[in-house]
Amino acid sequence: MVENKNIQEFLESGVLDRYVMGKATEIEIQQAEHYIATFDEIKFAYDMMQIELQAQAFKTQENPPEDLKKELFSTINTSNKEIKKQDSISWFQIAVACIAAVGFVGMLYYMNIANEKTQRLEQLQGEFSSLENRIKNLESDNLIFDEEIQFLRSPKTQKYILKKDTSLGNLNVITYHNNKRSVVDVTSLPKLDKEHDYQLWADVNGEMISLAVLNQDFLEVDTKIIDEASSLNITIEKAGGSDHATVENLVVGLSI
Repeated sequence: MVENKNIQEFLESGVLDRYVMGKATEIEIQQAEHYIATFDEIKFAYDMMQIELQAQAFKTQENPPEDLKKELFSTINTSNKEIKKQDSISWFQIAVACIAAVGFVGMLYYMNIANEKTQRLEQLQGEFSSLENRIKNLESDNLIFDEEIQFLRSPKTQKYILKKDTSLGNLNVITYHNNKRSVVDVTSLPKLDKEHDYQLWADVNGEMISLAVLNQDFLEVDTKIIDEASSLNITIEKAGGSDHATVENLVVGLSI
């Protein structure tokens, strides 16, 4: 804004006019050359003045034939007036062009600022939306966490612990069960080779029914099966689990 004001004040000062006409002082020459080198708008105005000055000089250098001298002499006043009028119009047009150029540059400047602000606003809106989603996810996670805590601490939830120290390490698997949900928490399992997995079974009326292959830390299992089970058992089976329990590979069992 200050820059545009300085340009306008310089154009209105007449320093550039005097510089072009060769009538500027030493200080004005330095000032004019500085502004021409610094501001594109001033350079444009200077170039336009130079073109106009050259055009006027070309007109002045033309030598009319002798038989036209009297006619030209008789109309010289009118011609001078017209030339002055044309000069006035030309300088006015230059001034208008300069002001328009300054205005155009100012417009581009403010458009650029507006564009930057729009981009920043869109970025902030995106960040806010992302933050909103994260908050919703956290709220959802907290809700799930609260529900899990309520389930685990509920007096209606039974806790069955299958625990054993084996030659391979400590085995600790907890099954939480009520009339709505049954969850298996695999706290620790001795490591097996890649060809075998631990599998949890429920003994229902003498039949071993698979509840889950213990390849995750937290598992949902069938509540109805546990409701009818007389015991929970863990065996070692082939990787991915078996349809029938390998009783000889029983690791631990618990009557419920």
